[in-house]
Amino acid sequence: MKDSGVAWLGEIPAGWEMVRLGRMTTAYCDGPFGSALKSSHYVSEGVRVIRLQNVGAGEFRGGDAAFISEEHFTTLGRHEVRQGDLIIAGLGDDRHPVGRACVAPAGIGRAMVKADCFRFRLHENRAVPAFVSWYLASDAARSDAGAQGRGATRVRINLQDAVRLQIPVPPFEEQKRIAAFLDAHTTTIDTAIAEHERNLDLLAERRRTLVSSAVTRGLDPKAPMRDSGVSWIGPIPATWNIVDLRRLVDPSRPITYGIVLPGENVADGVPIVKSGDCTPERLTPERLHRTTRAIEAGYGRSRLRGGDLVISIRGTVGLVALVPPSLEGANLTQDAARIAPTAGTDTGWLQHVLRSTPIQIEIAHRTVGATVRGLNLRELRNVSTNVRQFR
Repeated sequence: MKDSGVAWLGEIPAGWEMVRLGRMTTAYCDGPFGSALKSSHYVSEGVRVIRLQNVGAGEFRGGDAAFISEEHFTTLGRHEVRQGDLIIAGLGDDRHPVGRACVAPAGIGRAMVKADCFRFRLHENRAVPAFVSWYLASDAARSDAGAQGRGATRVRINLQDAVRLQIPVPPFEEQKRIAAFLDAHTTTIDTAIAEHERNLDLLAERRRTLVSSAVTRGLDPKAPMRDSGVSWIGPIPATWNIVDLRRLVDPSRPITYGIVLPGENVADGVPIVKSGDCTPERLTPERLHRTTRAIEAGYGRSRLRGGDLVISIRGTVGLVALVPPSLEGANLTQDAARIAPTAGTDTGWLQHVLRSTPIQIEIAHRTVGATVRGLNLRELRNVSTNVRQFR
């Protein structure tokens, strides 16, 4: 081994050398900016436009296809992509790192890069595109691109930054062997991941079915049944009834939303629950925004207690979570509502009911709005598919 001379890479094999990407290419370009290529230019078929969403880390993602006409392409020919070209993403975020790369696949046909994508045509007998692509998917390459990038939420590099990226280059035949090794082994891993995700989907569906069955039909398969009168619930045990949600709520603490204008986040303020916080993962003091005590003081009606339920009523409607004791005294925004169960209502049971498929269907029916979906309090109070056993 020998020192690569690059801090974030460390040592490399003695027979390798560090080469800037620009020295490995015969030609490179970026995509057209501004009015030269707009979404209004897209047509149903023609010349393929390779966009950021098509550039994975070591893989070309061809599912989301866009095209321009052959006629329009005559003005943009210098941005052309051919089979085997290296495509680099010049814009990234937390989930899609800047500098990731893929190889234009066989059979891509006529194609070009869009803005924030760079095309590199590598020396045929010096660089293996698949090897360079796999290197640019590595942690070391991400450090290199990130160090040159600009921006906070979305990091960007320009074409000249990409030209300066440093690549550890083994002999040509070794590049081929490494690329073939990674192609084979990552395919095996990707297949295993896909199978695992299918199993997770099946388990999630089994969970939904189990919850819905338990809260609408009970645990006794031999119990006498009767029609619930609600199409999306169907039969229920004969000793059960359908009640409005408001009948299961403490009348001294009715269903309500919270603070309309909570202001900027303040470090020592009162935690507030927004729409997207209505999940067990997010409903913790550490993850919530906070409002000033002066603002919160005017909303005592919506203050939370441990054991309450919160439900999202704007945006992604219908998320439900149990308020932990650590959030005693926290509050809500207008995008979330508090449900304080009566002493005779089991909170865990009610949480499962509200998350069940039949109740989520009714909530969806009662939700209105096109751009931003919302569920008003009157509709929430009147959700009538809550199943409760007579006592």
